[in-house]
Amino acid sequence: MSSPKISTSEIDKKIAVRIRAARQNMQLDADWVADRLGITPQAYQALEAGELYIRATTLARLSIVLQQRVSWFYADCPGQDVFAKRLT
Repeated sequence: MSSPKISTSEIDKKIAVRIRAARQNMQLDADWVADRLGITPQAYQALEAGELYIRATTLARLSIVLQQRVSWFYADCPGQDVFAKRLT
């Protein structure tokens, strides 16, 4: 069984959309979130734009700051159904 071809940039963009949505839902300022993550506001802006690869440690910190499970950021990403089937 071969894996479907999934663009990592496509996944990064989906995660970025969810990061922005969570921040806006909590009515948090982007600079405030960047400060909590220990990154520059410019780097955070690039994360939300999907222009910067997000490290696992940064995503873990974001999950705490934005009060979301890490798995929530991957919801609706391409290939979720394939990965879920392999885990069961």
